[in-house]
Amino acid sequence: SYIDQSGTGGLYLLGGGTAIRIQSQNGENSIKSNPNDSVELYFDNDKRLETSNYGADVYGQAAASQLRFRTSDGTNRGMLAVTNGNVVTLHDSQDHALVVGRKDAEVELYFDNTERFATTAIGATVFGDFITSGITTTARLNVTDNVTVSGVTTTGENLGGFKRLVGA
Repeated sequence: SYIDQSGTGGLYLLGGGTAIRIQSQNGENSIKSNPNDSVELYFDNDKRLETSNYGADVYGQAAASQLRFRTSDGTNRGMLAVTNGNVVTLHDSQDHALVVGRKDAEVELYFDNTERFATTAIGATVFGDFITSGITTTARLNVTDNVTVSGVTTTGENLGGFKRLVGA
């Protein structure tokens, strides 16, 4: 069976103050339109999307949810994924992590699928080269590998612009 509206006017479904439901089989919800409220979309009778006054809520499985971004021809352009472990990940079109954030913990930044920067409880860690046009800090700057410094004025106990740590 099907509904075919072929006239010059539109096809209207009116709920008369109650929800309008489109169900695929045996009472299995596909779409539910609530009057003066939300519209809900379902996949296999599980709610996946619900509109709200501030936008939309996305629902996933018990362990994780994801929101995929695709072009009109279906090409994957990226994904936002969250887990019940409070991990939020932004992926590129090849599902490589770009940003990974953990609740009350680190945030990691990736370049070409390789971690390059991570926040820590005391600051941040840089993996690879760190290039800057200037650093001003009143806190510690720990360097654990070779340092190349140019244009540095050496004063006091500073060594090439870096203070010598006792025992280091």
